[in-house]
Amino acid sequence: MTEQTIREVSEATGISRFTLQQVASKGTVPARQAGSIWLIDTESETFKAWLNAHWEQSRVKGHKK
Repeated sequence: MTEQTIREVSEATGISRFTLQQVASKGTVPARQAGSIWLIDTESETFKAWLNAHWEQSRVKGHKK
């Protein structure tokens, strides 16, 4: 399991930290909270599937990948 902070995932993918915090807190992607910091399991199949689906949404096509 490889966990990264929301900030690290945001910098690597170009997805806003707000969006990542929402999906982490809702349980959409595998994540856990350590104090006030969210850690996302970026190696999980669930996260990879969400990431691919995120880029396929028409409102985000053309943005940084």
